[in-house]
Amino acid sequence: CDHSCATCKSTSPLLCVTCPASSFRTLASDACPCDMYYYNSGTNPICQRCHHSCQTCSGGADTQCLTCTTAAERYVSGTKCLCNALFYDNGAIELCQPCMYNCLTCVDATSCDSCNSTLFR
Repeated sequence: CDHSCATCKSTSPLLCVTCPASSFRTLASDACPCDMYYYNSGTNPICQRCHHSCQTCSGGADTQCLTCTTAAERYVSGTKCLCNALFYDNGAIELCQPCMYNCLTCVDATSCDSCNSTLFR
């Protein structure tokens, strides 16, 4: 069987019947692709975790994102998932954190990169 399958059809080793347990894979149309937030690392049957900022990815780095979670206040810029204005990446979780009320962009909860001009600051 292919490395992504636990069991496969006798007619083709590439057509999965079941996926390996605890591999972060889900059976779909005779294949075992990696679940969201995980990527296929080659011949390892266990999918690896994407960078915390990515929803789907091609590797584990922050520059290997394919899609981002908009509900986490993120958008795709090239191959990175950046935080929307008024939010910052805390370096640990997918959900972007809110800046202080007077910041348009910030690096953390207390440091503005640029001010929110609607507040005339």
